[in-house]
Amino acid sequence: MKTVPKIAVLDQIEAQIDQFASALRTNQTEDLTSAATALQATVRELSRSPLHEFAGTVRDMVLQNRLKKIAASLFSQRESLLRHSVITERTLAALMPASLATTYSPAAGAYAGRTYGSAGRQSGEFRSLAA
Repeated sequence: MKTVPKIAVLDQIEAQIDQFASALRTNQTEDLTSAATALQATVRELSRSPLHEFAGTVRDMVLQNRLKKIAASLFSQRESLLRHSVITERTLAALMPASLATTYSPAAGAYAGRTYGSAGRQSGEFRSLAA
């Protein structure tokens, strides 16, 4: 009797993980956002359930294995999302490189006192001026 709500929530989480994975594979941003939001809400709902509802889970090996599978799947999808975000950041950096390095001088080093990095290097010929 008490396992029915748990199983329904686990079914819902598994379905949403599958939707999230397919949206990530197809690179559909709108679907990815909606799937992530729905998955987050369902997992939050599961985490807010009272612990006494899940007390029987310790003895139920089927539910325990299913929870382990869901946890592994969530970890895998998180890792895939991180890889996807790194690829996106690198692509953006290749298309529109940052201009900070060419505009401003380095924070330390030989030219730290200069305001702009394009001021040119000193040749060493005129290190000091005397009037």
